[in-house]
Amino acid sequence: MKKIISFVIFLTYLLFPLHSFAASVLPLDLSRIHGEASYVFHGQCIANDAVEDPQTGMIVTVTTFSILETLKGNVEQTYTIKQVGGKLPKSSDLMMVPGVPKFEIGKNYVVFLPQPSRLGFSSPIGLDQGKFDILLDKQGNNVVGNGRDFTQLLENVPQQNIPSQTNALNNNTVVNKKIKRTRMQLNDFLSIVRKMGNKK
Repeated sequence: MKKIISFVIFLTYLLFPLHSFAASVLPLDLSRIHGEASYVFHGQCIANDAVEDPQTGMIVTVTTFSILETLKGNVEQTYTIKQVGGKLPKSSDLMMVPGVPKFEIGKNYVVFLPQPSRLGFSSPIGLDQGKFDILLDKQGNNVVGNGRDFTQLLENVPQQNIPSQTNALNNNTVVNKKIKRTRMQLNDFLSIVRKMGNKK
């Protein structure tokens, strides 16, 4: 049993930057997500390719984004990440890894990423916590969220960086009345992230 556990820990070290994986089970606020990220961008997923990784022999999914706006780090017009898991095309070979975020082609996201690991793997900071989905609310406005309450996400962000609560926090998209403020107007969110990175 110890050998299996050691192998899992070793594999985790190779595939994920250690600080990102360790934090994946803990709730992270936006300040920490942003602080641990080397790259932050607003982009559209344009490709998902499941392949056999030549370095590890494992099935991996290579996701490519078309960059709409770079918010932190140096990112070109497209950016590609490699994550463990996926299903090889025209094959029954499948590798599922719980917790690894998935992206859908054609959908837009705000993504917070670390430096790739030694083997080139890169998943969002805190896994799903560093992946903010962009959706349309009932009024047709773009809203963003990662499933967490923005009251908690923004608690360590300087107040002057946050637009007025009336405009920033969108309750109209919430289906479950017990969950509040899980969506924010995209423009307000981008404004906050720009200010965190001192970008206008």
